Amino acid sequence: MKIFWVGNTHADALAKLFAEETSKDQKDLSYRELKARVDASYTNYFATGWCKALQEIGYETENVVVNADFLQKLWLAENSVHRNDLSLEEILLLQIKAYCPDILFADDCCSASFVQQVKKEVASVRLIIGWAGSAVAKERARQDLWGLVDVILCCAPESVSYLRQKGANAVHMNHAFPSEILSVLHKNVGKCSGVSFIGSIVRGKEYHLFREKLLLGLLDVLPLDIYSPSATYKKKDFLRAVLAGELYDAIHFFPQWSRDTIFSRIPVLNKVCAWEERPRLPVNYKLYKQMRSPVYGIEMFKALLCSNVVLNIHADSSPEFASNMRLYEATGVGACLLTDNKKNMKELFMPDKEVVVYDSLEDCVEKATWLNEHPKERQRIAEAGTRRCLREHTYKNRAIEFDRIVKKSLKDRA
Repeated sequence: MKIFWVGNTHADALAKLFAEETSKDQKDLSYRELKARVDASYTNYFATGWCKALQEIGYETENVVVNADFLQKLWLAENSVHRNDLSLEEILLLQIKAYCPDILFADDCCSASFVQQVKKEVASVRLIIGWAGSAVAKERARQDLWGLVDVILCCAPESVSYLRQKGANAVHMNHAFPSEILSVLHKNVGKCSGVSFIGSIVRGKEYHLFREKLLLGLLDVLPLDIYSPSATYKKKDFLRAVLAGELYDAIHFFPQWSRDTIFSRIPVLNKVCAWEERPRLPVNYKLYKQMRSPVYGIEMFKALLCSNVVLNIHADSSPEFASNMRLYEATGVGACLLTDNKKNMKELFMPDKEVVVYDSLEDCVEKATWLNEHPKERQRIAEAGTRRCLREHTYKNRAIEFDRIVKKSLKDRA
């Protein structure tokens, strides 16, 4: 069977990668050559990890990075489509038609209207599979999409229950580790972080408000290095947020009836009236001052490997179950993982033997301090975590599960 895997990757990572490739005569590279360099950077390992593992059990696979604008337009040129007015989704549709897949994996970057178009225009597609992260699963803008895909895979059990309540055919699937990256990483790198946290800090409901609170509590008592996309915000972003907050306060000084009858009719102010809460700064400024630039792909895995302790904090949308990518990224490369305790942790890793878990800010500080001060014990836990990850949590393991889901879904639709 043929699978066409659709996904996005971090825009900042792509911009950096293409800037580097420009200095290496990027203009002389073919689509395949440039795509291979993107894949080799591990910035989109979610797609390449799955595709490689599925190839090993007999699938034919192809994957695209939809938001890699330069790469997608290079594909157009090589396929003699001489148009500059096509959207990225229109280019994607041409690629799917050219590949004629049996299965389309439509990540959450696809729109509902696009999936409907694929169903109408690509006769070869027999099954459409989607993916939802824990917070993304509950976004209102995605609800139509979840109802259109045949199967929606989700890493978070909480979100699986939510999606099923909404009528979607949701199936739980854990994230995984791309074990082939171990041959790329240099094991002789020195430790550069006492405790590291790598990830986003989005100030919104269902995202990272607890994460922000915990990091603020840790900042003054631990040697903490934070690598986050939030470090890329500029002064103008903070200024814009401050002005938006003041405008919100000014409008909400007036009674509700005046907002409904007067301000709601004025352009711009009508949008302010619709805001459900006061705009926040894009990131807590105390955290912002301590942040390092974000790391992606191989650089991210090296930063994990270079840490005595890797701190993991799940999103607010995962209050009960451990489910994020960091569980496997950290243990897979050989770092000691300190993660928030969840009720399914024993199913994934043995607490305090393969990973270390914490139940509160105070517990987190105490255990991080102890791990920093006991390198032999820390190393023993890290090595045990790696063994478990490479035994049970690689894409090779997940591909077997994926294959079962595919075969069952096709049988049910027959």
